[in-house]
Amino acid sequence: NGAGKSTLFKMIAGKETPDSGEVKIGQTVQMAFVDQHRDELANDKTVWEDISGGLDMITVGKFQMPSRAYCGRFNFNGGDQQKKV
Repeated sequence: NGAGKSTLFKMIAGKETPDSGEVKIGQTVQMAFVDQHRDELANDKTVWEDISGGLDMITVGKFQMPSRAYCGRFNFNGGDQQKKV
C-alpha cells in the first residue's frame, strides 16, 4: 500500500540505494531475493527450463540436487513444470 516494503527489500538486496542514510549488511549475511514482478523470466521457456537452465542437476548453496525436485519444492510438480512461464 505504498509504505515502501518492496523498496526496503530492494535496498537490502543492493538493487536500489537509499535517498539518504545507509544500509549496512552483516559480513556473514547471505542474500536471496525474488522480485515480485519477475521481469527477468524468459516467457518463451517452460517453468523448468527457466529455473534450471535446462540442467538435470543444479547447485543450491553447497548442495547439488535434481532440478525437477528443486522445482517441486516450490509446488511446480508434474505438468506444471512444462507450462510456459
